[in-house]
Amino acid sequence: KAEEKAKAMVSEEVITKQAQQRAHELLTGAQTKSKEIRNATNDYVESMLSRVDELLTANLSDVRKTRAALKNTK
Repeated sequence: KAEEKAKAMVSEEVITKQAQQRAHELLTGAQTKSKEIRNATNDYVESMLSRVDELLTANLSDVRKTRAALKNTK
């Protein structure tokens, strides 16, 4: 009976270690995927902000040219 109990305890310990290892793998995978998504999102947002910056700069230039042209018509 003691031998059976010892085998059961060893088996339980092996199962627990396997479960802990699997949980660690899942967590590591989720953290990696999260970082990839965050980096891709940051790249996308940076790209969009850069484009907005370019458009606003171009529009501001047009506004300044128009204002200057209006001043010259006085």
